[in-house]
Amino acid sequence: MCSSLLFFVSSASDIKQITHDDDVLMKYSSDNTNTNNDGSIFLQRKAKPDASFKEKIGRGILTDDSKKTKKKKFVGGYCPSNVHLKWRQRVSSSVYATPLLVDVHNDGHKEVLVNTFVHAIELLEPETGQPVANGRFPIFRESKLHGSTAVYVNNDDTKNNNKSNNNNNRNNNEKKFIVATYDGEILEFNARGDVDVKVARLPRAKVTKDWFKEKETERERKEKEHLEELKRKAKEPMRAPGDWEHSGFDAPSLSGHGREPPPEEISEKSEESRRRGRKVLAESTLEDIKFTMDDEDGEDSSSTNNDDDDEEEEEEGTNVLEEDETEETEEETEEEEEEDETRIRERKDANNVYIDAHVLCSPIIADVDNDGRKELILAVSYFFDEEREDLSSMQYRKRNKIEAEKYLATGIVLLDIANEYRVKNSVILDVSVEATAFRARAFSQPTVLDIDKDSTNELIVATSTGNVYVLNGKTLENKNPRQFPKQMGEIQAPIVVADFDNDGYYEFIACDLRGNVAVFTKDGDILWEKNLQSAISANPTLGDVDGDHFLEIVVGTSSGAIHVLSAETGEEKYPFPFYTGGRILAPVALGRVRKASPESLSLVATSFDGYVYIIDGKTGCRDVIDVGETSYALPLIDDLTNSGYLSIILATMNGEVHCFEATHSGPHAHALEGQQSQFLSANLMTHRNKYFGIYGEDRGYFDARGEFMTIKYRMRDNRSIFGSKMKKKASNFGPYVVTVTLNALDVNFMEKASKYYEDVMEIDQITLRVPKVKSRGEIFIEMKDGSGVVATDTYSVSFHERHYRILKWIVALPFIGMTYMMKQATERVKTTKVN
Repeated sequence: MCSSLLFFVSSASDIKQITHDDDVLMKYSSDNTNTNNDGSIFLQRKAKPDASFKEKIGRGILTDDSKKTKKKKFVGGYCPSNVHLKWRQRVSSSVYATPLLVDVHNDGHKEVLVNTFVHAIELLEPETGQPVANGRFPIFRESKLHGSTAVYVNNDDTKNNNKSNNNNNRNNNEKKFIVATYDGEILEFNARGDVDVKVARLPRAKVTKDWFKEKETERERKEKEHLEELKRKAKEPMRAPGDWEHSGFDAPSLSGHGREPPPEEISEKSEESRRRGRKVLAESTLEDIKFTMDDEDGEDSSSTNNDDDDEEEEEEGTNVLEEDETEETEEETEEEEEEDETRIRERKDANNVYIDAHVLCSPIIADVDNDGRKELILAVSYFFDEEREDLSSMQYRKRNKIEAEKYLATGIVLLDIANEYRVKNSVILDVSVEATAFRARAFSQPTVLDIDKDSTNELIVATSTGNVYVLNGKTLENKNPRQFPKQMGEIQAPIVVADFDNDGYYEFIACDLRGNVAVFTKDGDILWEKNLQSAISANPTLGDVDGDHFLEIVVGTSSGAIHVLSAETGEEKYPFPFYTGGRILAPVALGRVRKASPESLSLVATSFDGYVYIIDGKTGCRDVIDVGETSYALPLIDDLTNSGYLSIILATMNGEVHCFEATHSGPHAHALEGQQSQFLSANLMTHRNKYFGIYGEDRGYFDARGEFMTIKYRMRDNRSIFGSKMKKKASNFGPYVVTVTLNALDVNFMEKASKYYEDVMEIDQITLRVPKVKSRGEIFIEMKDGSGVVATDTYSVSFHERHYRILKWIVALPFIGMTYMMKQATERVKTTKVN
């Protein structure tokens, strides 16, 4: 089913228009009086080439030569992680996006859902890595996938009363999987792999046809003024030393009166070099002027000579043009008959250009406008791809002289999932041309958070133009025009949020390809910033790396370095940085993989040297796994096989998925240790264990019988005791709302209940009704704090599926009783005969 989308773009008078690098660089230059001049700090820097870090690659054992200790403390070196390869499976093509670990069939076993770059979406078994046999997997498609899959179950507070939904017989509570393709399609499939449920296409972006001409005219005017200035300077007579008549100063008088020139020390060498410089400048200026005048004369003469020829050919050309126009009109008529009404309406608009939509990042699902219903939020890149563009669109564009390289844009689109993926709101953020270093592309997914605790969500997103936007979640307007957007270098990494200074309000961190790392507050101030001298293309990860109750930031760079920075100050934590032998273009995963370090976390990083590095966050020692492949995807860490021990799942650009499992000598898996996707929720991006999270007490797969079910859960929020501003009293991140949802996915049954807390409780419970029929389902637990940060936990259960056990005993007990009675009677008869 293909749903028709209504095109709507919010009016945005502050759209960033870029036709040249100077549109950004000159705006944030040091001599520009701009109230939001933070961009000048970041744009003045450049990342060093990767080759400049070669001497630091392959660092082994490090020594701490601290003066406080007489003995040298050895850190680094080799420490085994005790993981082994459990299985390896080849998929149909390269994997660019991070896979998803999810219990697709709600049978208590997680599967690995892999979005390959082209061809297929595949589902792998957790124990063997083999493709799942049942269902319609793999799902084949034509377009490419740059992002991961989003999981959606309809447990919203408000129900959709549209007639289309009322007449739909399918299960509204069925688990849905949503992907956004490169060609701007939204695909929805279910646990069986059926894709024909919904297929929607994103609308094109409307941009003024001549938007770039005003800026180009302004640039030409400035260049002309600059040329005239050079001409004027070239005509001025050069002043010889001591020529006060043309110097602008009064000649010195013997009496000491009059205005004297500034003191100047003149030597023979300086005077000679000065004369030589004036001569070179004058010669180059005269050559430029002569070249320009020759061009102008040439154009005039050529135009004069061609006037007669043009007049002679005008009559002949008129007939040819009329014939061509007639043919083009007939072709357009035939094309319009085959196209939909939206495309026809767009082509009749002669003042605007409609640009094709492409999705280059993962979608997220959140209730951004606080209306009780979740939206699908997409950061969209708009441009013309001639390889993927349909023939009729390309012909129309060329006939109307629409240059593809002049129309690039980025925007945000909100889709109403419950209403056939209709466009709920949208906005254009940037518009640029191709021939600039600040091209409009959206490589990073948005982040949703109530950053200032005003009960209105903000949407934070960064684009490759270097702009970091903070938008109002309801209107998609700029939240604080005086402070946002922030200008940095090209940004490809998603924005990550956390409370970096432990003041009760969340900040957000942005990283760009110039090596800049900056933390911004809710008011737009810079908490701290640092330059790592190498490009950063993947999002940073957050956690208490060394177990000191201080939050750290882990950043990988293209130089092969892994930096661990203090969240409060940005200072490098010892013994990092750690240098690998190749570029790091994937996020660094955090998990407690090694049992020898119960407090610290292990850093799992994939490098372009073909190795997977498992580094201890406290000592810097490492274990290395040779996979011989490169990866852009985050290594996932979770108890995949329900063995009680963590596994590492890695997808590579060679089209292989690896599963490394910890041996039984490793640490036991905890519910808050798992990293099943690139981000734990729409805004929870910090390692959860011992920090912030919620999990069910009875998470094992079991069968629920009876009329009611009690769900116990444990809440955890230790953020107030982290950092230098630690507080021993109640948390300053409340209030908290915990919502428990029971979904019976086979019978369209859902029950939910919520509890309100001023502060976290160690353990609590909620009782819900269960369906009366046999079904499979899941328990979904969600905890939301005062800033809207969401922590979740999900596990599968069954309802009345094992009632056959009762029937078995009901049938078997009478036979057992009769057999026992007959045996007793037989023994009595034998005893009587003997007597």
